[in-house]
Amino acid sequence: MALFGIVVVLISIIFIWDWVNERIGRIDSLVTETDELKKRFDSMERITELDKRLSILEHSRKGAVDPKIVMFIMLVIVVLLYLRQVGII
Repeated sequence: MALFGIVVVLISIIFIWDWVNERIGRIDSLVTETDELKKRFDSMERITELDKRLSILEHSRKGAVDPKIVMFIMLVIVVLLYLRQVGII
């Protein structure tokens, strides 16, 4: 009878030990996955930050002249030179 009790206790300890090891292994794998997700999230934040900087640079073109205005001015100058050459001005 005592031998049966010892065997039951040992089997219980083995099952509990396996269960604890399985949980610890699962926790380790979850920690690894969490670290990988943090790295991905950090890279996503960097991409978002770079995107914001790029949009700011695109919208703040100080000193940039619209090409349409330049073409219009050149067209006016050409028309004025033509009219002067013809003798109207």
